[in-house]
Amino acid sequence: MDHTPSPHFEQLKEKILERQKILERQGESFGREEIRSIIEEEIEKGLKNLPPVSPKDIAPPTSAIKVTSETDELKAAEKKVEELVAVAFESGVVKAVDLARKTSQAYLIDRLHDVLTDRFYEALVKEGKIKISK
Repeated sequence: MDHTPSPHFEQLKEKILERQKILERQGESFGREEIRSIIEEEIEKGLKNLPPVSPKDIAPPTSAIKVTSETDELKAAEKKVEELVAVAFESGVVKAVDLARKTSQAYLIDRLHDVLTDRFYEALVKEGKIKISK
């Protein structure tokens, strides 16, 4: 990562590294799928603990924003995912999930999950904190 990791990043990193230690002690391998599982747990915890979204909290869907093509809509969605990833790294996965939920675009949570998995995996490999075994 190019900036100082937030406490939320550090907390999630510690969970990931702890799971890695446990699996390695059990003689099991550790990789991207295990990180995906941990992030999924965080997302599910966030969804479970967040209050219901009221209609006034829901942002207009991307399709309500003037776009000229499906490509523009995809670009807008990917931009939103990048914003959510930044929120997840700075303020935590739960905050990012809450914001994604308020867009009324369920696929943003799925895409956030995928991108966070990749980013955490890449960051931890780059830091030398995890070994590539899968």
